[in-house]
Amino acid sequence: MPKKILAADDDKTILRLVKMHLEKQGHIVTTANNGKEALQRLPTDRPDLLVLDVEMPEMTGLELLAKLRENPATANLPVIMLTGRNADTDVYEGWQAGANVYLTKPFRPEELIKVVQQTLQETDMPIPVPAKPDPTKSAPAVPKSAAPVAKADEATTAPPQSSGQGKSWKWWQKDKKE
Repeated sequence: MPKKILAADDDKTILRLVKMHLEKQGHIVTTANNGKEALQRLPTDRPDLLVLDVEMPEMTGLELLAKLRENPATANLPVIMLTGRNADTDVYEGWQAGANVYLTKPFRPEELIKVVQQTLQETDMPIPVPAKPDPTKSAPAVPKSAAPVAKADEATTAPPQSSGQGKSWKWWQKDKKE
């Protein structure tokens, strides 16, 4: 079943590329030239996924993403940031804002296609609900061979609290084995 994707970027060439490559995969792609236009299109387009640039006029991709995450109706809508902003702080800001994926330009079309497919698959997967235990049945016995056994001298312990000596956890493990 084709998925609806809304792509927003102020670069018309990027929009054409994104639209062309994702439509070749069978998706229905609509476009917007900025974050404000994308926000206005959400109720009518009802996309399954958004591909957003960060730097756009009127409303940035991060501003749009913040609005999406604040609204219960769009809080879980998957968002892929596709942007030229590639500094570590930019990527971190995108993740903190709630982006599912952060891709940087220039991008390879194959990479975008793969990320879109993975993101859509992840959001289509039902969240497993653990079965409630039946109180009328007893818990299955664990065979002795499956039960983990540790000898007293092999027991694991937590690392010591910092003594101010500057020893690391790995250093402490090495001392303990000797």
